[in-house]
Amino acid sequence: MPTPKHLAETYSFIGPLLSDQALAKYGSNALPLFAVTLHLDVEDLGTFATDCLTDHPADKKADIIYISEADGVACVAQGYTGKQWGRQAAPANKAGDLNTAAAWLLRSPIEDVPDAIRAQAKLLRDGLQKKTITKLIFAYAHNALESHNVEKELKAVKHLLAGLELVKGCEIEVLELGLRRIEALYLTSRGSIQVNEEITLPAAQVITEIGTGWRAFVLSLSGQVLYNLYENHKNALFSANLRDFLGARKVSGNVNNRIKETAEKNPRKFFRAEQWHHNSDEEGKIGSQEGRTANQRRIGGQRCSDDRCHRCRRLGTLKERVGVGPGDNCR
Repeated sequence: MPTPKHLAETYSFIGPLLSDQALAKYGSNALPLFAVTLHLDVEDLGTFATDCLTDHPADKKADIIYISEADGVACVAQGYTGKQWGRQAAPANKAGDLNTAAAWLLRSPIEDVPDAIRAQAKLLRDGLQKKTITKLIFAYAHNALESHNVEKELKAVKHLLAGLELVKGCEIEVLELGLRRIEALYLTSRGSIQVNEEITLPAAQVITEIGTGWRAFVLSLSGQVLYNLYENHKNALFSANLRDFLGARKVSGNVNNRIKETAEKNPRKFFRAEQWHHNSDEEGKIGSQEGRTANQRRIGGQRCSDDRCHRCRRLGTLKERVGVGPGDNCR
């Protein structure tokens, strides 16, 4: 039977988790708190535990309830910490308990909801009605490995949520936070890059920057390529990023929301590799540069002063300016 000490050789988060005195007081809730705060990118675990841990006999299977209208996110979590760490699967019925949590928090008459979670239920419902909550997460955190049985239970939870009128238009995420997933989140939080394989990217033009001991590239990829990469690697694709996606609240000043709306309603306005589309129609500029001097020429709104590129109308112009293969892309 593997002990936490033995498993810590494979799962590096276990040592810090078990040695954290601030977490120790939460007993079996320590691991779920640790896992959920990693997923939500919450730094102040103490405040999170005080505000979000229900830990009550009448919590109706909602061990953790997190609501942030500022970020447009709400999370309901069920936790399980078994005496034996690293089992092949956690009890699937605990994942199914999230159906109970969803029903009480979102569907039962508010006066029937137990006092222990009534305030959170009301706040959650208000946020969903006002559309200040645009992403709803239901999570099952435990100290076993991820399993197919738990996945099936979580799909049932998602189906229930998707059928609720209150949740219409809200992004729904259900996830299992087992040892592997928690480890991935922990490594990400420490700036570790998780995708180590070599990937060939189909880009026609590339901008390269070179420094002492490093090289960086800027290139354009189709949405299909990005989609396939995400399907293969999921959130590991974003490991070591400074921040994850911050949400897209439906208010006029939210840049993420405006990008999302553009993608849904006006996808032709997005940047393309062969044309500089900065959310405006630059085709006229690109196609009418003949006859201008080099100092007057713009590449989709970007001024070019490089005489070597006097005939180039493509991104290759900028590629040459940073010294990657002069003249390669001139037409």
